[in-house]
Amino acid sequence: MYALVVSTVTIPATCFATPPTDTVAKGPLGTTTVTVWDGPEGKAFLNPDTSLSFDMGDAPNVTVSSTQAIEGTAGAMGTEFVAETDITDVQTVIATRTINTKTSLTLTFPRAATGTGTLSLSSSSTCTGMGCPTTNPTCAISGIAVRSTKLAVDFQRTP
Repeated sequence: MYALVVSTVTIPATCFATPPTDTVAKGPLGTTTVTVWDGPEGKAFLNPDTSLSFDMGDAPNVTVSSTQAIEGTAGAMGTEFVAETDITDVQTVIATRTINTKTSLTLTFPRAATGTGTLSLSSSSTCTGMGCPTTNPTCAISGIAVRSTKLAVDFQRTP
């Protein structure tokens, strides 16, 4: 189990259909705990103890459910966990339109007593058909600092 502290982030103006006249840093520092375990074939899995949702301006939010396991692989900077969604929603009211929403979260941190890693987020949506909005903002935020602290190691004894 790890405690993660995510640094404050300023959402880029490109994440808005109409950029705000003033930029406000999203904060304060966010904290969460995650459970990490090793799986087969050199994979690791991360499960957040509570659902995570990151505000991406007018672009779709990046959300990870507390029931979702995120697959990771070991790398030079630590274990890299990647969660991606690609959802297509076909809506028919008067006319048909198709909305495709894609989100991505990449979290990298060393699985050590303490460490520093990074978080990258991206989201976009596209719409085809009648009744689509005139703009569909996309948003990408990378290099968000994440500090990690190992809280506990549970061992299960076998008979």
